[in-house]
Amino acid sequence: MPDLDGFATCQKIGAEFPDLKAPIIFFTSHKGKQMEQKADEAGANGFFSKSLPPEELVEQVETYIAVSGT
Repeated sequence: MPDLDGFATCQKIGAEFPDLKAPIIFFTSHKGKQMEQKADEAGANGFFSKSLPPEELVEQVETYIAVSGT
């Protein structure tokens, strides 16, 4: 994204849509607790590495959707 990174985008979505029920999930090649913490501080609901097996990713996303009620 030319003007915003994922963290800034997440913060902007949260600020502009405070009642949004849809989960915001990071799916990234970045790893580590520091990046996960940064995503959490930006307002993300989940953080997954691209090394996650596809079946597990689908399962996790379905869980987030079910919990959010969207």
